[in-house]
Amino acid sequence: MFNNIKNFIKSEKKLVIIAIIFLVLVAIIITIIGFNTGGKSLKINNLSDYKNNIPNDIALDIQSSLYNVVKKNTANPPTSGAMVREGSFLAEYDSYSKTTYISFLVDIKKIQQSYLVQYEKDSEKILSGNVSSTSVVVSCIYEPEDIIYKDFKCKDEFSYNPDEDNPYQYIGNAIPFSLHLESDYYITITPGETESDLVLNIDKCDTSGEKQSIQKVKEWIESLYINPDLFTYHTVCKTEFSND
Repeated sequence: MFNNIKNFIKSEKKLVIIAIIFLVLVAIIITIIGFNTGGKSLKINNLSDYKNNIPNDIALDIQSSLYNVVKKNTANPPTSGAMVREGSFLAEYDSYSKTTYISFLVDIKKIQQSYLVQYEKDSEKILSGNVSSTSVVVSCIYEPEDIIYKDFKCKDEFSYNPDEDNPYQYIGNAIPFSLHLESDYYITITPGETESDLVLNIDKCDTSGEKQSIQKVKEWIESLYINPDLFTYHTVCKTEFSND
């Protein structure tokens, strides 16, 4: 009887081992199929020049995300030929949050389009094994000085959809938001008393600065394909708060 029990246990162990091997093989097959039929990517030809800041797995993520955004703007997106714009690559480390912020512009000459790539990684979370400690965002370019091709009505994951989005809610979700005016002057947009009111906190407080700030915010809203005339604009000098 004891031998029968031993034989039964052995047979059960064999079944468990076979089941584990089977599951591993299935997982491998699914992975291979996933890679072979997965999403496409748009190769950034000179991205390897920045490999010290961008590891291979993130490079793949960036190029896949780039393809997906380009697909929103081009019927037949290319799969290669993108280039990091010379002089646009920025990498900044925030010692307080232990996060590295990376951004650069990508130009695709073949289709005359450019995009902004932003990537951040949390060093502390990476060391702890948190796989969601990095994030990649590919978006349209909204700063006029960064635009080198003609307007192609760019759309990205964050673009306003007039058929689905409420313009007031869309802007409401986007603020507080800061814009660079000139030199060391910035505008911080905050909500007003109603959904159509926008408060512009400015530090260039003369009449010229107020007009420039309102115009800059209107241009930003228009770049999102929203009518800026839907909103009213109130300027508040930042120094008023510091004097309280």
